[in-house]
Amino acid sequence: MPPPLRATAATAVAATAVAATAMMVALAAAFAGCGRTVVGEARCADGRVPAPEVCDGVDNDCDWQVDEEDPATGARCDPGLPGVCAGGGAVVCRDGALACDLAVTPSPETCNGLDDDCDGPVDEDDPGGGSACATGLPGVCADGATRCASPALVCEPVTPAAPELCNVLDDDCDGAIDEDN
Repeated sequence: MPPPLRATAATAVAATAVAATAMMVALAAAFAGCGRTVVGEARCADGRVPAPEVCDGVDNDCDWQVDEEDPATGARCDPGLPGVCAGGGAVVCRDGALACDLAVTPSPETCNGLDDDCDGPVDEDDPGGGSACATGLPGVCADGATRCASPALVCEPVTPAAPELCNVLDDDCDGAIDEDN
């Protein structure tokens, strides 16, 4: 004979209560490690009430992560450097303080009309200069060396044109040897 309907309903209510209690115990155990309570206001392990995360070296929102998701991060900033580094930074949280990370980092100077190393002067110290090149000019002016004439390298004669001498050379770089001597 099946049990009366009341007994079955009472058994179901009891089973539901046991399951609910077990769930509450499991939730309490899960939240115990992070200092939050199941019932009432959430608290950090040290008793503080969770707050929005800010860049200050503290886990403000009590999620066991420090300084993540500060609303100020990612905003544009000016790192205060000249050259290619100027004006192209992004706010980051570093060591508990907001900082401006460079979008472009300094690099060795190249002959391009820019301040690549972000120190102020443009194309200083003849970047790319000093290599042997052919000038395309005749006579003693044929052999050249590169020099940075910002924004590009140029090939200049190693020996510049001079008045013609009687020496079997084209001293004045006009294509004629020892003329007018």
